[in-house]
Amino acid sequence: MKKINKNTAFFNGKCAVLLLAVLFSCTQDLDLVPRTTLSEDTFWKNANDFKLAANRYYVTLLPGHGLSDVDENADIVYGDGQNPLSAGINVAEENDGVWNSIYTELRQIHTMLARAEEYEGDRSEIAASVAEGKFFRAFAYFSLVARFGDVPYFDRVLTGLDDELLTRPRTPRNEVITNVLRDLEEAAPDLPLQSALSGADIGRVTRGAAYALKARVALFEATWAKYHGTPGNVNALLDQSIAAAWEVIASGEYELFTYADNPEDSYLQSYMLPGNDSKEQILARRYHPEIGGHALGHWLCCGGFGDGTKKLADMYACTDGLPI
Repeated sequence: MKKINKNTAFFNGKCAVLLLAVLFSCTQDLDLVPRTTLSEDTFWKNANDFKLAANRYYVTLLPGHGLSDVDENADIVYGDGQNPLSAGINVAEENDGVWNSIYTELRQIHTMLARAEEYEGDRSEIAASVAEGKFFRAFAYFSLVARFGDVPYFDRVLTGLDDELLTRPRTPRNEVITNVLRDLEEAAPDLPLQSALSGADIGRVTRGAAYALKARVALFEATWAKYHGTPGNVNALLDQSIAAAWEVIASGEYELFTYADNPEDSYLQSYMLPGNDSKEQILARRYHPEIGGHALGHWLCCGGFGDGTKKLADMYACTDGLPI
């Protein structure tokens, strides 16, 4: 005789009733905006949101991410152990962590710049944050060019795997550098002067930092083009470097640091705590004695990162101004 499990039958029948109730009662769109966390729909509403977003970009000042690699990949500094690039034994890998991390940063920067275009408030309120975004986009692409040469250049968020930008070949390095220099030139007027920063804002990107980076980028690319025999207007790039450097000088915002206790020790102390936030620093990864965050000076003296080679020592002039 066939037995019926009443409990099971009751349970299944109840599920059927509940299923019908769900199917016929959900007639309105669900509100998927999270109530306890930030989302794209609840962020980007005021100037402080853009400033908070720009804070994220400062991680690119960490060693190993950007410009610090340029010197270490030459033969004037080295890290812990032998550098395969400067030793001439490097084998290119299929994947590169720097490539991945920088393009991740670029996506975040492009997201902020796109949201800035949609901002309904006073655009002047977010001008400095937008300028920071352009500065760090320039910093990122310069780091990529210095490491890889020609690289894919995007100036917006990619929309998905079918985005036509994904199938484009790498952009020639001279075109990437042209965009980098334009970003820095556009960013500079909307960035504050060094003397205008106070409190927690000390250490943010300034107008002087934008012009200083522009001077370095233009000089780097001009000399690379000259000595590698590649097309490009070398003299025009050198002129841009000179003009940008003069903007830094003419601003009157910076001067050499003098260590009051022993002026002859000023150069060393400029990298230590006495030199923190001195007028010699144009842009620095700041050190805070309570929360840590050592800058490059710590590794130079104590940590074994970015240690100078004999070639670097020999590049310094003697006290009489002559080479060694």
